Amino acid sequence: MPEFRFVHTYHPGVGWGFRCDERRIGGGSEHRPHDGLAGSRREAEAVAWFVLEGDAEELGQPLPRPEDVRIMHVLETPAAVSAPAA
Repeated sequence: MPEFRFVHTYHPGVGWGFRCDERRIGGGSEHRPHDGLAGSRREAEAVAWFVLEGDAEELGQPLPRPEDVRIMHVLETPAAVSAPAA
């Protein structure tokens, strides 16, 4: 079963970084805030399928069925910035 670990990491003063299975795939900035966990999950799924399609094409294999793919989503936010200022 293919598994993907999709991680969002917040970098104070910089913004968000995104990785899928340790591959850096992009990010956001302080000026374009992240839209929260629900959006993150949708993005994780979209990115995982993009990677799967590329891998399947490269290896000449069919895509797995959606029910056979597991996407692990992790949101990493340093404790110092996890709570909004009062």
